[in-house]
Amino acid sequence: MAGNGSLAGKAGDFKLGSTEYPITNWELTPDIELHDSTNTKSQGHRQVTGGIDSANGTITFQYDPTDNAISSMKPGTEIDNANLFFNDTKGLSNVELTVKSIGMAVPVNGMIEMTFTFESNGWDFSSDLDSL
Repeated sequence: MAGNGSLAGKAGDFKLGSTEYPITNWELTPDIELHDSTNTKSQGHRQVTGGIDSANGTITFQYDPTDNAISSMKPGTEIDNANLFFNDTKGLSNVELTVKSIGMAVPVNGMIEMTFTFESNGWDFSSDLDSL
């Protein structure tokens, strides 16, 4: 059994235009480019220096074939305000991202879902992650 400090994902969404789409699953991986900074003072050991930070991940949601905004979503679509929440108040808000790829799952015994992979787009997530 999970402890009282455990969280379950809920209350997340993203918007295309003015339409809000509830999320059924999301994943986020912060990343940073590492640059080789090995030099004669590194005593024979490789050194790296952090460079540009970024994040990538996936968002899954239920597909509605009658929704024109979703039907026209494609790689390169920019989303300015995804909310990746653990509960009603804790999480990451107004995440800026760009869609990299889009996939669809069509189970026989469940809802059709779309999943898109994304990369952060100018979003300063480091301060948001500190608040989690």
